[in-house]
Amino acid sequence: MIKINCSYDELVPIEQLTPNRFNPNHHPDSQIKALAEVIRKTGWRAPIVAGKKSGLINIGHGRYQAAKLLGVTEVPVDWQEFNNEAEEYSAMIADNKLAEESYIDEDELREVMKAVQDMDVDFDLALTGFNTDEIADLFRAEIQKQAKELEQTPEAEESSSDAAPNPYAGMKESSVRMVQVYFDDTNIDEYRRLVKEFKTKHGIDNDSDAILKAFQLLA
Repeated sequence: MIKINCSYDELVPIEQLTPNRFNPNHHPDSQIKALAEVIRKTGWRAPIVAGKKSGLINIGHGRYQAAKLLGVTEVPVDWQEFNNEAEEYSAMIADNKLAEESYIDEDELREVMKAVQDMDVDFDLALTGFNTDEIADLFRAEIQKQAKELEQTPEAEESSSDAAPNPYAGMKESSVRMVQVYFDDTNIDEYRRLVKEFKTKHGIDNDSDAILKAFQLLA
């Protein structure tokens, strides 16, 4: 049973809803899978909007497809009155078009992602709608910048030539997630090996706590 966290007029059997065949907005499978995961874990945050006279979905075609993927039998619906088909169709088009006019500021997005990670809650960043690769791309440049700055600190310059300095020493706790998503296929095996050895040595169960412990010891 999916929890409902939004206002709605009625719970409607999903087979009674009809997508509007004139809807110009198409959803790729990857988007539907991500949306389905968000609905499954966080519940319904917005209803499906449908025309009261026509019975056609007006807003929420993606949510409808996600619900079908989840095997949901009933969905929350907000029935709306439209004077005619032209008004109903224009509302559907406007919802899609006006959403395209907004944009995401990457600097502000990084800040809010960090804020979420700093919160003392167990939260999967994938529920933001961004997949692991997108999160990695968002933070990769900043990680590389921090690593370069740390390598240029006096402590790094004075370190023994026999042992290369750890470029991540001294990073703030909010960088834990960034470090995790940074490692790609070229060095993921080495990363996993080092983290596994560190967890065994310090009796730690998960990667995040191991990385945080490493930062605390190196800071």
